[in-house]
Amino acid sequence: MVGLRVLVDGRDATAEELAGAAVTNYGHYTTMQVRDGAVRGLDSHFERLRRQQAELFDEPLDEARLRAWMRAAVAEQPDGQLRVTVVGPAPGEVRVLISLRPPSEPSRDALALLPVDYARPLAHVKHVGSFAQSFHAREARRRGFDDALLITPGGLVTETSIANVGFLDDAGRVVWPDAPVLRGTTWQLLDARLVATGHPAVQRPVPLADVGRHPVAFVANSTGLAPVGRIGEVGFDAAAGPVGELAALLDDVAWDRI
Repeated sequence: MVGLRVLVDGRDATAEELAGAAVTNYGHYTTMQVRDGAVRGLDSHFERLRRQQAELFDEPLDEARLRAWMRAAVAEQPDGQLRVTVVGPAPGEVRVLISLRPPSEPSRDALALLPVDYARPLAHVKHVGSFAQSFHAREARRRGFDDALLITPGGLVTETSIANVGFLDDAGRVVWPDAPVLRGTTWQLLDARLVATGHPAVQRPVPLADVGRHPVAFVANSTGLAPVGRIGEVGFDAAAGPVGELAALLDDVAWDRI
């Protein structure tokens, strides 16, 4: 398996094209896990790209062409982590980068999250301006944590540097933070399964000061779900049961052929 392959507009990227993308800090992306040429929640990824393309570039997404490029990317490497990034200085000058690297799996170990005072700008967009969250994640790791938990100026939990964060309340309901966040694809897929099983999630503000009221916490991103063992000095039940049951719901979601 190759370590990393990058296509630009469907072609293997040249050094010049990669250099141009590296200095263009304006764009959006989505990341997905691919197994045997299929993706969970493919429609949600396209919907994200479609919405972000209209908001950032005022132009439609050429979905048929993009899908063909994605198929070409996974033809020789059907298992991996695929990222579609759209960058450009102006409408009409955008480039589509498709990168494919080895697949990722969720952590089996309970994660430790360090609360930091930062909330992503334009949080509903998965955009390429990620310096601050990467910095805070690095600082969290330096202090012995696995990732940073981003907190608004008003003290509300939002998301981690790379994932949504969810909780279970005493009634066993999934609670998502009602704050400026990116509503990730795994969040959407899990919500749909919870509704189908008669246990819909709720979304409400989660003050950092009150996180200890929830017995269970977890993170969710393209790799799946992982338990949270502590946020700062507040501990949570990291037993495999509750988060494992949610992960089992996700396992029932069909994989869509690219």
